[in-house]
Amino acid sequence: MMNRPDLEVFYYGDIIKGALKQDQVLKIVNQALEQQFRANPNVRTEFFPQLNCIVAVAPQALQRQIELILNTLRKVGK
Repeated sequence: MMNRPDLEVFYYGDIIKGALKQDQVLKIVNQALEQQFRANPNVRTEFFPQLNCIVAVAPQALQRQIELILNTLRKVGK
């Protein structure tokens, strides 16, 4: 049950108001988790630039990694 995918939305609009641009944020997330995204056939991520969010259907462990990356970028941008 732990690897069951769940839906979660991650907002990053606050990050791009700082030092990073939107394409940089999305590139960092993609590059950091590229192997996990490819290795897990149940993972779906959609990037919605117009809404400044990432929608992920993924196991909680992978969602926590997305959250950690975004939180780190928030700290860097301050």
